[in-house]
Amino acid sequence: MSWNKDEYERTRLAYNAQQDEKRKHERIAKALETLRECGVIGDDEDLETLRQEHGQFRDALISLAEERDELDARLSGDALHQENETLRQAGRDRDWRDAWRETARAAGMHERAIDHAWKHHGPKAESDEPNRKAIQATVAKLKAEHDYLWPAPVTEAPADAVDAPASSPAAAAASGPRFTFSGGQWRSSNGTN
Repeated sequence: MSWNKDEYERTRLAYNAQQDEKRKHERIAKALETLRECGVIGDDEDLETLRQEHGQFRDALISLAEERDELDARLSGDALHQENETLRQAGRDRDWRDAWRETARAAGMHERAIDHAWKHHGPKAESDEPNRKAIQATVAKLKAEHDYLWPAPVTEAPADAVDAPASSPAAAAASGPRFTFSGGQWRSSNGTN
């Protein structure tokens, strides 16, 4: 007999359900035996009362589970709810990006690098309020690791460099021959080869 995958799966599930039911009855029998030994239940009337209560609780649990599933289905299938969640996430992203921009500007990051750094290194918007400490830590880390995102520090020329005479192009040409590579050969700019 050849079994297809669906038949095999149904048979396996039925067998597992049967074994689970058998284990459940064994656990119930053992629990009842323990209750009798401890003196909690004495006769069959107590046992019948417990069975009735158990049935009532089981029915209540089943009805609550069905109601929960119905509400979950309505809530998850609701397009308005999904759109609301999408808009809330977009608002979170905007708030976090604005906090990133403020922090990056305060740290002196290049204006054109701020959005690029956000895209590649910015933290994810996890809560409604931006975590400014995490943003500041990320900016500090970027400043240490990616210094090109900040303007180069301005260095002042040494005082003695200001008094030096400006070099002339003639002085540079007179300092020695200049060579260029042209036509597969090196040629001197002053005419010598």
